[in-house]
Amino acid sequence: MRDPRQLVAARWRGVHRRDAVAVGGPEPIGRQGETDLLEELAHRAGPGRLARVAEPPPGRLRIAVVGGASGERDVAGQEPSPGAALDYEHLGPVGGRPDGDHGRGLADRSAHAPDSRRPVTVQAPIGSCLVSAEIAERIRGAIAERGPISFAEFMDLALYAQGGFYDDPPVGRVGDFVTSPHIHWWFAYAVAKALGELQEALGDPSPARVVEVGAGDGTLARTLLDIVRDAGPVDYVAVERSAGAIERLRELQVRTATALADVAPIRDATVFANELLDNLPFRRVRRRDGGLVEVRIDALGHAFVEREVPADEDLRADAGGAGGRDETIVPTGALAFIDELARVCERSYVLLIDYAEADVASSDRVHGYRDHRVVADVLSSPGTTDITAGVNLDAVSARASASGLDVLGRVSQRDALVALGFRGWAERQRERQASLLADGRDVEATRCWESRSRATLLLDPGGLGRLSWLLLATPGLPRPQWLELAAEEAV
Repeated sequence: MRDPRQLVAARWRGVHRRDAVAVGGPEPIGRQGETDLLEELAHRAGPGRLARVAEPPPGRLRIAVVGGASGERDVAGQEPSPGAALDYEHLGPVGGRPDGDHGRGLADRSAHAPDSRRPVTVQAPIGSCLVSAEIAERIRGAIAERGPISFAEFMDLALYAQGGFYDDPPVGRVGDFVTSPHIHWWFAYAVAKALGELQEALGDPSPARVVEVGAGDGTLARTLLDIVRDAGPVDYVAVERSAGAIERLRELQVRTATALADVAPIRDATVFANELLDNLPFRRVRRRDGGLVEVRIDALGHAFVEREVPADEDLRADAGGAGGRDETIVPTGALAFIDELARVCERSYVLLIDYAEADVASSDRVHGYRDHRVVADVLSSPGTTDITAGVNLDAVSARASASGLDVLGRVSQRDALVALGFRGWAERQRERQASLLADGRDVEATRCWESRSRATLLLDPGGLGRLSWLLLATPGLPRPQWLELAAEEAV
């Protein structure tokens, strides 16, 4: 069997291989291709700890979980788990998840009835108190200068100011949450395949120009570059505001920038962002009898509180048809990002991977993450907690069209990964597992099963599989085959 890197290289060289999306073969990229999270799983779980479940018939996917939920953003909340992360992990088939539970933390090792899951308020670690006080003082200063500030400004200071939550990458096993690249290397492989086809549509420019926005700790960049290292020269640009993240990214010998404007114009390139939009500052509005009001943040004693003020004209326009008395998230940061993409991109594709708002009751609820658990009160201890909410991708798509970009399509991560060859890879891994068992190589067979089961988390319809892949392009570029196949899969 050919190594996946060779197959991706074939695509990046412009060789059209339909069978390249059905990858098989030995455990690829060596152990270094998986993150510490998966490495820990492989060394802690022996055959005796695996759930005894029947294999599905060939061609059908079984979604297996590691202790219930190992995904990304968990909207509804999680309960504390016994012991440290992954200490009690086991593999088994996933059941249904309560509505609104996207799954981002690593806790939740057991089954819960839907009404038993509540947001958990987590105390800030002692070591973060000084940082939190510094951020809090900056927020108080802004309020003292201008009065109650928008939630977007509060969020920007809490997350991105010096000493803020993202000042040092908070992702991974020892961080506050994990994302798809931390779960399994196959996510990076799928992104590489998708971008490879886009590069082909651009005429296979050399070097291939790739721009990752919100590159974080570099896990995705590192794995993707390892996969395509034999595909010819790649000009990889990592755009990241975090000083700590920039320091890590420089270890990868990629170009770094703190803003899209620093790498403009972006021509003959593929731009992508994984879970960026839901962390861009947003504003909040509510419908009241007197009209639309904005939720702003004020200081009261030592605490931060919400204040409702009449929404300004620009915010009312961005809020569109916000109705009812429930709160609506207005993704002002995401809309501004789309406007900037439209200004700086020339003959390029843009792939945005993120959680779409599912419904008003769950996705519009502002929440945070700390230590792999949901934090309900995001106004306390700013700077120590992630802040997020589901993204209105319909509004993002509408803004893209209004800005002159083509909206080529939107599919779920599950359907995208299936279109990019996950079923074929999983089946070949199952055949390899059977061969290893037949040869008496039980430990290797167990690890093969673990890796394959771990990879299925990326497709879990109750977790990571719910992520949306939204593809935009400058005018005149074709729709890629993988997007067509993913759309067919969704029917």
